Amino acid sequence: MPVCMACTPKRRRAMGKVKPQALPFKDAHDFWKEKLQLSPKEYYALSDEAKMKAFAVSGMARGDELAMVYEALTRAIEGKIGFEDFKKGLSDVWEKRGWTGVSAWRVDNIFRTNVQAAYMAGRWKQAIRAAGTRPYGQYSAVLDVRTRPTHTAVHGMVYPLDHAFWDTWWPLNGFRCRCTVKTLSERQVKNQGLTVQTEDMTGKLVEPVDPKTGNKVPARLLMPDPGFTYHPGKSAFGGITPAEGPGGLTDIGIRTFENYKRRKMDNLPVAAHHRFTDKDLLENKADYMQRTGHDSKAAEAHFVKAFLTEFGLKAGEVMVYKDVLGEAVVIGEDLFKTAGGKLKITKKGREKYLKLLARTIKEPYEVWLVPQKNIQTGRVILRRRYIAAFSDGPDNKITGFATFDYDRHGWEGVTAFPPDKMAYTDALRNGALIYKK
Repeated sequence: MPVCMACTPKRRRAMGKVKPQALPFKDAHDFWKEKLQLSPKEYYALSDEAKMKAFAVSGMARGDELAMVYEALTRAIEGKIGFEDFKKGLSDVWEKRGWTGVSAWRVDNIFRTNVQAAYMAGRWKQAIRAAGTRPYGQYSAVLDVRTRPTHTAVHGMVYPLDHAFWDTWWPLNGFRCRCTVKTLSERQVKNQGLTVQTEDMTGKLVEPVDPKTGNKVPARLLMPDPGFTYHPGKSAFGGITPAEGPGGLTDIGIRTFENYKRRKMDNLPVAAHHRFTDKDLLENKADYMQRTGHDSKAAEAHFVKAFLTEFGLKAGEVMVYKDVLGEAVVIGEDLFKTAGGKLKITKKGREKYLKLLARTIKEPYEVWLVPQKNIQTGRVILRRRYIAAFSDGPDNKITGFATFDYDRHGWEGVTAFPPDKMAYTDALRNGALIYKK
């Protein structure tokens, strides 16, 4: 009879010395590292789904303390520390703010809510990958004295992962929520005798059962806790159905320039304009190629160089430029490349206004944090939008404007000279106003 080497005494002794090591949840970390650190005021100006792309702590402005809390949570999500280490490592911060003793629940809330949100967003990314063989999700609540009645009411419900129910009920569904979702295959649903729901029960009256007593509690609307009626995973990673191609982005900022009592673009004070002349403009690509005889590739390189020169850079050089907020904008040739490495600097004819786009980054009139949704996947991103107005005549009337949208994955530049409608420019001023002249 063959001998099982894993069962020999020597092998068992060797295996007994192996210490299992916890591995970080990469998908949770992917969700967490995309978050932007904001002040509470900036954070609360965003829609609920856009807030999932941001990080803020009530009563804590952007700065060193917020960065310390963010970094500690990063280590927790990476599996390097637990709650006690998190609490102890930032004890000076908590004591300074009085979040000790009876107020220590604040620290627990910061830790549990953020770590669980990252993990459940990561679980959604896993569900997307496995949807072909595990197309169903089953809601799972803890069912103890701390479980909220509405969370108890949806415990055990099974829905297809692409059902609208999950747009509202994919956890996190409240502060310190511990609910999860189990994905299931067709065979598991059948073998366990589960019913796949087709009707979305959200918003209907239910009578949840108290898991401790078994008695029904008073009827209530079946809804997550206030402020949690969105899908954190979908906002971060998109939906189950893959996009047919590059999806367009649409602004979903809930506040506009009017909410901040800002003037319309066609009524800005003279001091808000940038003066420009013909020397601030470049010739377009076609004219440049005809004049110089250069091919398309050489023309693209010429325009990249013109933009980089505005920041004192040479071809191939990269810098981290700090904007008026102290936020980083990485300036370099890669800024103008597609995922495939192809230059895209002349898209929409913007090459003519590259110097003005550079000035918009350096000296904006406003900077907005704009939530944008991919209309095909549902994924939400947050971009900083730099806006500037330009004039070239003696009457100082606006003759053009430029916007520069930026996040760590790319940018989009928009210019209009002359603008057809200033209302279009005003429509771009939405989200959270994070800088103003």
